[in-house]
Amino acid sequence: REAVENEEEFKEIIDYLHDKGMKAGVALNPKTEFEVIREDIKKYGIDYVLVMTVEPGYGGQSFHNDVVPKIHDINDYIVENNLDVNIIVFSSEEIEAP
Repeated sequence: REAVENEEEFKEIIDYLHDKGMKAGVALNPKTEFEVIREDIKKYGIDYVLVMTVEPGYGGQSFHNDVVPKIHDINDYIVENNLDVNIIVFSSEEIEAP
């Protein structure tokens, strides 16, 4: 929600995308807490969450390991609420799932 002015604008964008038959997602930078969008996922029918493991706009960064717990928290929330939401993890280097 950092890229929009307020909740009304956020809702308008999500509704517009859904009305056009598109999926809507949100991106979380490494320093942005999951709590910022936790309730929005269910409230607005978010289809995917993009988790950034590096700060956007700066090349050559290493994987931020501190985002791994955030990914687990997002997954737990999705499972606990029986939601159809995909998690996408962006990294500038190759990583292997455990």
